[in-house]
Amino acid sequence: MTDVVEIRPGRVEIPSLRRFGATLREHRYLLWQLAVREFLGPFRGSLLGAFWAFATPLVLLFVYAFVFSFVFRMRWGGSVSESFLSYGLVLFASFIPYSFLSTALIRSSSLIVSHGGLVSKVVFPLEVLPASVLISGLLQLAVTTSILVVLAPVALGAPLTGLLRALPVLALHLILTAGLTFFLSSLAVFVRDLGTVVGIALQVLFFLTPITYPESAFPARFRWVQEVNPLAVVVRLWREAILFGRGPDLASLGTLAAMALVSFAAGYWWFHRTRKAFVEVL
Repeated sequence: MTDVVEIRPGRVEIPSLRRFGATLREHRYLLWQLAVREFLGPFRGSLLGAFWAFATPLVLLFVYAFVFSFVFRMRWGGSVSESFLSYGLVLFASFIPYSFLSTALIRSSSLIVSHGGLVSKVVFPLEVLPASVLISGLLQLAVTTSILVVLAPVALGAPLTGLLRALPVLALHLILTAGLTFFLSSLAVFVRDLGTVVGIALQVLFFLTPITYPESAFPARFRWVQEVNPLAVVVRLWREAILFGRGPDLASLGTLAAMALVSFAAGYWWFHRTRKAFVEVL
């Protein structure tokens, strides 16, 4: 008689967000140390040190303003004047959310692999690694935003309350990026050439997002691309809030919140589901 083998679907384990928060709180000193090391890593050993965190965004501000304002002779329109500094600040503000996302995703594509020695330790809290990348990105974002907050009121007459209006957008952008960071950092353990794919995808995303051009310049028949692009929503809401003091409209904010929650839930679940195989693969 042939034995009958009964196959039952495995139980889907739902990770606890309370446990996640408790882990970060318990290891907050380690988390901060890793985040600071991640932030200062590119400047370690350089002559100017951490000053490059301020100098690099300022150089980018000048380059983007010069290329798009003088070389391509592009104009933003609306209430933005055609001055060199005004156009540059609009580009700079639009670039900040993209820079935060791209830095986190590029770093996450080699995060677990580069910390293989720590991952192999049974007691090491793996959630700290993606979280440290996010905090490091927030430190850089704080630097670039401080430059914007100082210059924007002078060049564009930006209200001082703009940063407060932009905080909900930043919070949702952080949640959205966190989900992608957890997902990619785990997937990169099994797909080692993921970093190349992420780099190409970020280049495509840059040009599909209204960063160097206003939304009105995008072809009308392809406007749906921006509607399904969460970064396009982030950039628009962030720019309108921090430069022009316009509070985010509830419809766009609700759409962004839904995208961010789905991203975090799926990304963190995948990370939690696959983390046990990290040691075996590495």
